[in-house]
Amino acid sequence: MAARNWWGLNRNLVTGLLIRGLAARAVPATVLVLDFVYGLSQDTSRCLKFLLIPSGGLGFRVVLSMLTLRSATIGYGRQALAEGIDLDVQAGSITAILGVNGTGKSTLVKSILGIQSLLKGRLEWFPRRPATIAYLSQLNAFNQTFPMDMQALVATGAWGQRRAGLAAPAKIQAALERVEMADCAKMPVHELSGGQLQRARFARAIIQDAPLLILDEPFSAVDQQREAKLMDLILAWAKEEGRVVILVLHNLTAALQICDTALLLGRGGGDFGPAKHILTGERLVARGYFTRAQVDLLHKAAHG
Repeated sequence: MAARNWWGLNRNLVTGLLIRGLAARAVPATVLVLDFVYGLSQDTSRCLKFLLIPSGGLGFRVVLSMLTLRSATIGYGRQALAEGIDLDVQAGSITAILGVNGTGKSTLVKSILGIQSLLKGRLEWFPRRPATIAYLSQLNAFNQTFPMDMQALVATGAWGQRRAGLAAPAKIQAALERVEMADCAKMPVHELSGGQLQRARFARAIIQDAPLLILDEPFSAVDQQREAKLMDLILAWAKEEGRVVILVLHNLTAALQICDTALLLGRGGGDFGPAKHILTGERLVARGYFTRAQVDLLHKAAHG
């Protein structure tokens, strides 16, 4: 009898999820969750979380989840900014977090990073929290007066890595070439333009070689041509290298172009699901991101 607990799979749960999926197939944003518990005993068991995502008809696409939030309340002290937040971050995916200022975007990022606790709800990692998370903070939070050149800045991405000193020179060169900044390696950080500095910080994120990257307004101070190339880099991180990327954005176009899923925060709550089903005119108005007049104007401009 005890052996049945070594490899547990709740068949009733599976059946319930599939029935719910059949009933909810007309709602494209529905994401169903399946827990798969394994281990030699209850004390040592671990959980893998699979997402069952409707893929048309009665079918589902099954992907592995890295991070979930359930019924989360985010805020400071006793002041809640957003309540009832659900989030499923999949392996190899790009997730956008959007909302007007003050809706809890940065607070949520701090909770994911472990800097701040949720007021309510659960944050779970599967099978465990990554040892390294690459974090690109907002550009205005970076002290550009620190006396170092760009190469030294990028090298700080290797801090804490094993044998970092042996690998750093080759890694630094490759990272700078990837963001087209190799010719400026010796340029002092205080002389960099905002766009150059942002690309240097992308190179630093490359050096970190993390399975999860969280980028807060990554395209600020970057022109459209460079933004497109950075978007290609982000796509490569997720789709070619299997990393997870979370983007805090104000750019709806970028979110719709490269993000698989989106969390739209506003008016004390949030909506999560496939980006194209979340970032609609109706939802953007409902969450206070746009006014109805703005949505009508954009629709008119897009359709002549």
